[in-house]
Amino acid sequence: MNTIGRPWKMGTLEIKNSLVRSATDEGLSTKDGAPTQKLINAIVELARGGVGLIIAGTAYISREGRWGNTGTGMHHDRLIKPLSQLCRAVHNAGGILAAPFKEGSLLKYALQIKEKVNCPVISVEGWRNPLEITKALKKIDAVSMSRPFIREPDLANRWLGGDLSPALCISCNKCLDLTLKSGLGCIFHKHKKDGHS
Repeated sequence: MNTIGRPWKMGTLEIKNSLVRSATDEGLSTKDGAPTQKLINAIVELARGGVGLIIAGTAYISREGRWGNTGTGMHHDRLIKPLSQLCRAVHNAGGILAAPFKEGSLLKYALQIKEKVNCPVISVEGWRNPLEITKALKKIDAVSMSRPFIREPDLANRWLGGDLSPALCISCNKCLDLTLKSGLGCIFHKHKKDGHS
C-alpha cells in the first residue's frame, strides 16, 4: 500500500487515508447558516471520491465569527437537525466530516511541530503531486488540499487506485470568484458542461 493510502489516527478516530480536504468556503449554506442540499451533495461527492477527512469550511459557532452570508452555522439549536442530516449523509458515503481546526501551513513548520508534539500533524502546502505527498508522509500524518478537490472530487480515489499523475488543478483561483457568485465550483466544470475541454 502506498503511503497516501495509509490510515492514521486522530485521538481514537481512525482516518482511512492521508488525504484531507482543507477548510473551504463552499458558499452553499443558507443566510441562516443551514447547509443546503447543494452543500450536502458537494461534501458527499468528496466522501465518495475517497477523501479521508473533510474539514467543513467557514463554519462558525457565533454570529460574530461568520464570514460572508453563506457560511455554515453551528450557533443555534435550530441547526442541529440540518447539520445532523449533513453528517449522516457524509457518514453514509464513507466519509468523516470535521469542523475547522488549526493546521500546519508549511511543511518545514509542520515538521518542527511534529518533533515537539505527540499528536497528528497535517500540512497545507499547495499539494498537487502524489509523489511529493508520499515523501512528506514519511514525516507527517496527512496533507490537506482544497482547490484540487474542487476540480476533481474523486482525486483521492484516482491516486489510491494507482493513477499517480498530478492533480488537474492549475491554481488559477477562479474557483474563488465562482464561489462568491454561485457557490463552490471550478470553471473547468462549466467549460466541460458547455462542450469545451
